[in-house]
Amino acid sequence: MTPTTDTTTGTTTGTLDLGPQALVVARLVAGVPDERLGGRTPCPGYPVRHLLGHLAGLAVAFRDAGRKKLGATTDTSPEAALPDIGPGRREDLLRVLDELAAAWRDPAAWTGKTRAGGIDLPGAVAGAVVADELVIHGWDRLTSRAVAHDTEAYGLRAECQGSVLAYSGDSGPCEALTELTSGADLFLCEADIDRHRESEGSPQVHLTPEDAGDAARKAGVREPYITHVGPTLTRQTATVRAAAAFGGPTRTAREGETIPF
Repeated sequence: MTPTTDTTTGTTTGTLDLGPQALVVARLVAGVPDERLGGRTPCPGYPVRHLLGHLAGLAVAFRDAGRKKLGATTDTSPEAALPDIGPGRREDLLRVLDELAAAWRDPAAWTGKTRAGGIDLPGAVAGAVVADELVIHGWDRLTSRAVAHDTEAYGLRAECQGSVLAYSGDSGPCEALTELTSGADLFLCEADIDRHRESEGSPQVHLTPEDAGDAARKAGVREPYITHVGPTLTRQTATVRAAAAFGGPTRTAREGETIPF
Protein backbone atom coordinates (compact mmCIF):
# COMPACT_ATOMS: atom_id res chain seq x y z
CA MET A 1 0.00 0.00 0.00
CA THR A 2 1.36 3.42 -1.03
CA PRO A 3 0.48 6.56 1.00
CA THR A 4 -1.09 9.46 -0.93
CA THR A 5 -1.92 12.91 0.43
CA ASP A 6 -5.17 14.56 -0.66
CA THR A 7 -4.27 18.20 -1.28
CA THR A 8 -7.90 19.29 -0.90
CA THR A 9 -8.24 17.93 2.64
CA GLY A 10 -4.67 17.40 3.80
CA THR A 11 -5.43 13.81 4.73
CA THR A 12 -3.15 10.91 3.85
CA THR A 13 -4.60 7.65 2.61
CA GLY A 14 -3.14 4.45 1.19
CA THR A 15 -3.43 3.45 -2.45
CA LEU A 16 -3.58 -0.08 -3.80
CA ASP A 17 -2.33 -1.56 -7.05
CA LEU A 18 -5.43 -3.23 -8.45
CA GLY A 19 -3.45 -4.81 -11.29
CA PRO A 20 -2.65 -8.22 -9.76
CA GLN A 21 -6.22 -8.91 -8.65
CA ALA A 22 -7.66 -7.55 -11.91
CA LEU A 23 -5.40 -10.07 -13.69
CA VAL A 24 -6.78 -12.90 -11.53
CA VAL A 25 -10.33 -11.91 -12.46
CA ALA A 26 -9.39 -11.55 -16.14
CA ARG A 27 -8.00 -15.09 -16.20
CA LEU A 28 -11.19 -16.41 -14.67
CA VAL A 29 -13.34 -14.54 -17.18
CA ALA A 30 -11.29 -15.89 -20.08
CA GLY A 31 -11.51 -19.43 -18.72
CA VAL A 32 -15.32 -19.66 -18.53
CA PRO A 33 -16.62 -21.63 -21.55
CA ASP A 34 -19.86 -20.54 -23.19
CA GLU A 35 -21.65 -23.68 -22.00
CA ARG A 36 -21.06 -22.59 -18.38
CA LEU A 37 -22.70 -19.15 -18.74
CA GLY A 38 -26.00 -20.52 -17.45
CA GLY A 39 -24.40 -22.19 -14.43
CA ARG A 40 -25.22 -21.25 -10.86
CA THR A 41 -23.08 -19.03 -8.65
CA PRO A 42 -23.16 -18.23 -4.89
CA CYS A 43 -25.13 -15.06 -5.74
CA PRO A 44 -28.89 -15.87 -5.63
CA GLY A 45 -30.59 -15.17 -8.96
CA TYR A 46 -27.27 -14.52 -10.68
CA PRO A 47 -26.09 -17.29 -13.03
CA VAL A 48 -22.57 -16.98 -14.42
CA ARG A 49 -23.62 -14.75 -17.33
CA HIS A 50 -25.24 -12.20 -15.02
CA LEU A 51 -22.30 -12.24 -12.61
CA LEU A 52 -19.98 -11.53 -15.54
CA GLY A 53 -22.37 -8.78 -16.61
CA HIS A 54 -22.13 -7.32 -13.11
CA LEU A 55 -18.34 -7.37 -13.38
CA ALA A 56 -18.48 -5.66 -16.77
CA GLY A 57 -20.70 -2.87 -15.44
CA LEU A 58 -18.69 -2.23 -12.29
CA ALA A 59 -15.37 -2.31 -14.19
CA VAL A 60 -16.55 0.44 -16.54
CA ALA A 61 -18.13 2.48 -13.74
CA PHE A 62 -15.09 2.37 -11.46
CA ARG A 63 -12.67 2.89 -14.34
CA ASP A 64 -14.43 6.15 -15.11
CA ALA A 65 -14.76 6.96 -11.41
CA GLY A 66 -10.99 6.62 -11.09
CA ARG A 67 -10.49 8.83 -14.13
CA LYS A 68 -13.00 11.33 -12.65
CA LYS A 69 -14.94 11.13 -15.93
CA LEU A 70 -18.40 11.33 -14.43
CA GLY A 71 -21.48 10.71 -16.53
CA ALA A 72 -23.86 7.94 -17.54
CA THR A 73 -21.46 5.15 -16.64
CA THR A 74 -20.95 6.44 -13.10
CA ASP A 75 -24.49 7.67 -12.52
CA THR A 76 -26.35 4.42 -13.21
CA SER A 77 -27.36 2.31 -10.23
CA PRO A 78 -26.22 -1.33 -10.44
CA GLU A 79 -29.82 -2.29 -9.66
CA ALA A 80 -31.21 -0.42 -12.68
CA ALA A 81 -31.28 -3.59 -14.80
CA LEU A 82 -30.24 -7.24 -14.55
CA PRO A 83 -26.66 -7.30 -15.88
CA ASP A 84 -25.78 -9.68 -18.67
CA ILE A 85 -22.75 -10.59 -20.74
CA GLY A 86 -23.58 -10.61 -24.44
CA PRO A 87 -21.62 -11.72 -27.52
CA GLY A 88 -18.19 -10.11 -27.61
CA ARG A 89 -18.57 -8.51 -24.20
CA ARG A 90 -16.18 -10.88 -22.50
CA GLU A 91 -13.40 -9.53 -24.72
CA ASP A 92 -14.52 -6.02 -23.81
CA LEU A 93 -14.43 -6.94 -20.11
CA LEU A 94 -10.83 -8.15 -20.36
CA ARG A 95 -9.83 -4.82 -21.91
CA VAL A 96 -11.76 -2.76 -19.36
CA LEU A 97 -10.23 -4.65 -16.42
CA ASP A 98 -6.80 -3.58 -17.66
CA GLU A 99 -8.01 0.00 -18.05
CA LEU A 100 -9.53 -0.12 -14.55
CA ALA A 101 -6.20 -1.11 -12.98
CA ALA A 102 -4.40 1.60 -14.95
CA ALA A 103 -6.88 4.30 -13.85
CA TRP A 104 -6.36 3.51 -10.17
CA ARG A 105 -2.56 3.54 -10.45
CA ASP A 106 -2.85 7.30 -10.74
CA PRO A 107 -2.61 8.72 -7.17
CA ALA A 108 -5.16 11.38 -8.18
CA ALA A 109 -7.82 8.67 -8.43
CA TRP A 110 -7.59 8.18 -4.66
CA THR A 111 -8.05 11.86 -3.80
CA GLY A 112 -10.97 14.28 -3.92
CA LYS A 113 -14.50 13.17 -4.73
CA THR A 114 -15.86 10.86 -7.38
CA ARG A 115 -19.05 8.94 -8.15
CA ALA A 116 -20.03 5.33 -8.84
CA GLY A 117 -23.45 3.70 -9.01
CA GLY A 118 -25.01 7.14 -8.72
CA ILE A 119 -23.43 7.71 -5.29
CA ASP A 120 -20.92 10.48 -4.53
CA LEU A 121 -18.04 9.27 -2.38
CA PRO A 122 -14.39 10.03 -1.63
CA GLY A 123 -11.87 8.68 -4.11
CA ALA A 124 -10.19 6.58 -1.42
CA VAL A 125 -13.52 4.95 -0.52
CA ALA A 126 -14.31 4.23 -4.17
CA GLY A 127 -10.89 2.61 -4.58
CA ALA A 128 -11.47 0.41 -1.55
CA VAL A 129 -14.92 -0.60 -2.85
CA VAL A 130 -13.64 -1.70 -6.25
CA ALA A 131 -10.73 -3.54 -4.61
CA ASP A 132 -13.26 -5.47 -2.51
CA GLU A 133 -15.34 -6.28 -5.59
CA LEU A 134 -12.32 -7.68 -7.44
CA VAL A 135 -11.40 -9.86 -4.47
CA ILE A 136 -14.96 -11.09 -3.91
CA HIS A 137 -15.34 -12.04 -7.56
CA GLY A 138 -11.82 -13.49 -7.75
CA TRP A 139 -13.42 -16.89 -7.15
CA ASP A 140 -14.64 -18.54 -10.30
CA ARG A 141 -17.46 -20.36 -8.48
CA LEU A 142 -18.15 -21.56 -4.97
CA THR A 143 -21.15 -23.88 -4.84
CA SER A 144 -22.83 -25.46 -1.82
CA ARG A 145 -25.49 -28.16 -1.73
CA ALA A 146 -27.48 -29.64 1.13
CA VAL A 147 -26.31 -33.24 1.53
CA ALA A 148 -27.80 -36.30 3.25
CA HIS A 149 -27.26 -36.06 6.99
CA ASP A 150 -29.26 -36.24 10.21
CA THR A 151 -28.87 -32.49 10.74
CA GLU A 152 -28.39 -29.55 8.38
CA ALA A 153 -25.14 -30.12 6.46
CA TYR A 154 -23.61 -28.91 3.21
CA GLY A 155 -21.00 -30.10 0.77
CA LEU A 156 -18.89 -27.60 -1.16
CA ARG A 157 -17.39 -27.23 -4.63
CA ALA A 158 -14.77 -24.53 -5.29
CA GLU A 159 -13.72 -23.76 -8.87
CA CYS A 160 -10.81 -21.45 -9.64
CA GLN A 161 -8.79 -21.00 -12.84
CA GLY A 162 -10.00 -24.32 -14.23
CA SER A 163 -9.29 -26.39 -11.10
CA VAL A 164 -11.96 -27.94 -8.88
CA LEU A 165 -11.89 -28.83 -5.19
CA ALA A 166 -14.88 -30.70 -3.74
CA TYR A 167 -15.59 -31.35 -0.07
CA SER A 168 -18.21 -33.79 1.21
CA GLY A 169 -18.67 -32.42 4.72
CA ASP A 170 -20.79 -34.79 6.82
CA SER A 171 -22.75 -36.72 4.24
CA GLY A 172 -24.23 -40.01 3.24
CA PRO A 173 -24.53 -41.14 -0.41
CA CYS A 174 -26.78 -38.71 -2.30
CA GLU A 175 -27.26 -37.02 -5.68
CA ALA A 176 -26.11 -33.66 -4.32
CA LEU A 177 -22.72 -35.16 -3.45
CA THR A 178 -22.40 -36.62 -6.94
CA GLU A 179 -23.18 -33.23 -8.47
CA LEU A 180 -20.65 -31.41 -6.30
CA THR A 181 -17.83 -33.85 -7.03
CA SER A 182 -18.31 -34.27 -10.78
CA GLY A 183 -14.92 -34.05 -12.50
CA ALA A 184 -13.18 -32.63 -9.41
CA ASP A 185 -9.39 -32.54 -9.36
CA LEU A 186 -9.35 -33.13 -5.62
CA PHE A 187 -12.15 -34.58 -3.51
CA LEU A 188 -11.85 -34.23 0.27
CA CYS A 189 -14.25 -36.88 1.52
CA GLU A 190 -15.38 -38.27 4.85
CA ALA A 191 -15.20 -41.99 5.69
CA ASP A 192 -16.80 -41.91 9.10
CA ILE A 193 -18.24 -45.41 9.48
CA ASP A 194 -16.90 -48.92 9.09
CA ARG A 195 -20.24 -50.20 7.81
CA HIS A 196 -23.79 -48.97 7.49
CA ARG A 197 -25.80 -49.21 10.68
CA GLU A 198 -29.43 -50.22 10.60
CA SER A 199 -30.13 -47.61 13.27
CA GLU A 200 -29.26 -44.85 10.79
CA GLY A 201 -32.25 -45.77 8.71
CA SER A 202 -32.57 -44.52 5.14
CA PRO A 203 -31.05 -42.44 3.68
CA GLN A 204 -27.65 -43.15 5.21
CA VAL A 205 -26.09 -40.10 6.82
CA HIS A 206 -22.40 -41.04 6.70
CA LEU A 207 -20.05 -42.72 4.23
CA THR A 208 -18.06 -45.92 4.55
CA PRO A 209 -14.62 -45.96 2.90
CA GLU A 210 -16.19 -47.94 0.06
CA ASP A 211 -18.89 -45.28 -0.32
CA ALA A 212 -16.21 -42.59 -0.51
CA GLY A 213 -14.19 -44.42 -3.14
CA ASP A 214 -17.27 -45.34 -5.15
CA ALA A 215 -18.52 -41.73 -5.11
CA ALA A 216 -15.15 -40.52 -6.37
CA ARG A 217 -15.06 -43.15 -9.13
CA LYS A 218 -18.57 -42.41 -10.37
CA ALA A 219 -17.89 -38.65 -10.39
CA GLY A 220 -14.67 -38.97 -12.39
CA VAL A 221 -12.56 -37.45 -9.59
CA ARG A 222 -8.82 -37.21 -10.28
CA GLU A 223 -7.70 -37.83 -6.72
CA PRO A 224 -9.68 -38.43 -3.51
CA TYR A 225 -8.39 -37.47 -0.05
CA ILE A 226 -9.92 -39.32 2.89
CA THR A 227 -10.76 -37.37 6.05
CA HIS A 228 -13.12 -37.46 9.07
CA VAL A 229 -12.35 -41.12 9.73
CA GLY A 230 -14.55 -42.59 12.48
CA PRO A 231 -13.35 -44.22 15.70
CA THR A 232 -13.90 -47.78 14.45
CA LEU A 233 -11.40 -47.25 11.61
CA THR A 234 -7.79 -46.15 11.24
CA ARG A 235 -6.91 -43.54 8.65
CA GLN A 236 -4.67 -46.01 6.83
CA THR A 237 -7.34 -48.72 6.70
CA ALA A 238 -10.00 -46.28 5.53
CA THR A 239 -7.74 -44.96 2.77
CA VAL A 240 -6.80 -48.44 1.55
CA ARG A 241 -10.44 -49.51 1.42
CA ALA A 242 -11.48 -46.31 -0.36
CA ALA A 243 -8.65 -46.77 -2.90
CA ALA A 244 -9.88 -50.27 -3.70
CA ALA A 245 -13.35 -48.96 -4.48
CA PHE A 246 -11.99 -45.94 -6.37
CA GLY A 247 -9.56 -47.98 -8.43
CA GLY A 248 -6.75 -45.45 -8.29
CA PRO A 249 -4.42 -43.39 -6.08
CA THR A 250 -6.14 -42.26 -2.90
CA ARG A 251 -4.54 -40.23 -0.12
CA THR A 252 -5.09 -39.57 3.55
CA ALA A 253 -5.76 -35.94 4.47
CA ARG A 254 -3.39 -34.65 7.15
CA GLU A 255 -3.61 -31.59 9.37
CA GLY A 256 -1.58 -28.64 8.06
CA GLU A 257 -0.81 -30.26 4.70
CA THR A 258 -0.68 -28.00 1.63
CA ILE A 259 -1.81 -29.70 -1.56
CA PRO A 260 -0.96 -28.00 -4.89
CA PHE A 261 -3.27 -28.90 -7.76
